[in-house]
Amino acid sequence: MSDNTDGRTVGGSGRAGALGLLCVAHLLIAMDFTIVFVALPVLGGDLGLTDRELTYVTATYGLTFAAFLLLGGRAADLFGRRGVLLAGLAIFAVASVVAVLGTPAALLVGRGLQGAAAGVLTPAAQALLTTLHPEGPRRNRALSWWGITGAGGLALGGPVGGVLTEAFGWQSVMLINVPVGLGCLLWALRAIRPDRADRARPRRRFHLPSVLIAGAGLGLLVWTVAEAAVAPVADTALRSAAVVVLLAVFVLLERRSTDPVIHTELLRARPVAAADLMSVFFGATLGGQFFAITLYLQQVAGLSALLAGLAFIPVTLFMVVGNTTGAALLGRIGITRTLLLGIGVAAVAELALAFLPTSGGLFTHLVPAMAVLGFGQGVAFVAITVAATASVAEHQQGVASSLLNVGMNVGQSIGPAVLAAIVTWRSAAALDAGAGAVEATNRGLHGAFFAITAIALLGLLVCGLLLRGGARAAQPVGRG
Repeated sequence: MSDNTDGRTVGGSGRAGALGLLCVAHLLIAMDFTIVFVALPVLGGDLGLTDRELTYVTATYGLTFAAFLLLGGRAADLFGRRGVLLAGLAIFAVASVVAVLGTPAALLVGRGLQGAAAGVLTPAAQALLTTLHPEGPRRNRALSWWGITGAGGLALGGPVGGVLTEAFGWQSVMLINVPVGLGCLLWALRAIRPDRADRARPRRRFHLPSVLIAGAGLGLLVWTVAEAAVAPVADTALRSAAVVVLLAVFVLLERRSTDPVIHTELLRARPVAAADLMSVFFGATLGGQFFAITLYLQQVAGLSALLAGLAFIPVTLFMVVGNTTGAALLGRIGITRTLLLGIGVAAVAELALAFLPTSGGLFTHLVPAMAVLGFGQGVAFVAITVAATASVAEHQQGVASSLLNVGMNVGQSIGPAVLAAIVTWRSAAALDAGAGAVEATNRGLHGAFFAITAIALLGLLVCGLLLRGGARAAQPVGRG
């Protein structure tokens, strides 16, 4: 186990100040995934957008986020994590202004730029976090706070978006990013000094064609999955073929390169490979549960958008408990057992959600299940993140963080798309059988929660097989 830290990267406020900055930036990026949902009806009315067009407002952010992750990670490793973080924060703030210029085109361009900026700065921020904290309890605690702010951002997006939209209009859910983003930018200038890559750039190539091809493939993959439920089969098949071609070209370029973007030893290391694969399953369950629970709260339980957002607070609070518990468990029972424990607990809670009653189960059934779910996922998230970055060489931390976030983002796109199709199918069958509209929706959601449970258990099985033998710590990766 090695200490891949650089104390000179920390400014006068020390590691605590740097950690605070990185976590606030992570919260901002995570919150932007969900803050727009509550504003969509008002936004659509003002700009004259159809329901189908409104889906592009949310999908564009995820698409460009996925497309720019690998570019951001590679740029952070080569040109300096601090510089890439500062650039990402600046672009994010500017993009938020573009999004409220008053036309549908400006809104989509702004959302796309927000996603691109988030994709660039996320791996830079996570790589800074891991290189600022030595492997072991200190890094585990830092990663637990990273997980807490990420989960908190996703959960807070709904209620914050509801309050802002009702008080100031839909534009405020975009403009809130400007003061927060610029504040983080000024904070970063003070809290983080230029790192080694900023001071002495290594003699390694950026490989822009490879990064762009991979980004195009990943972005198209997210779009294909998000549109699969409503797009014609021929369009989906054509896009899927294009994804395969783009990613195959990327692999071919990587195999021929003497200094590839993704070094093969990263993916050959079992903990890293297992974590990156598990991030897809984890992202699918996370994105799927937000979709399904929101649908239950609004269409079955009859809550307003604001109250539905507030109902996610139990998940967030218990995810905080799970994050801190997971960080403590890593040193006692190791990465493998911590990961399996967290996913197992979450799977039990997801199975319980598959039996939600049509009425009367909000506080006796849903809230307790959401609390257990948050705890289990909090434990698992820390283990996944540690496994993906532990013992990875400092000059590969950006790419390692990118791979983890790519998996998470792809999963978050797959989950809601798959569950939407299941809910539609099961609800239609229930209506045909004579059920009322609310009861039919709930039966559709039962099928969705069974699917989420199956996804979690499949991830549990795959990662259990990959991590069989249960190393407590990863072997050094990419030290050359």
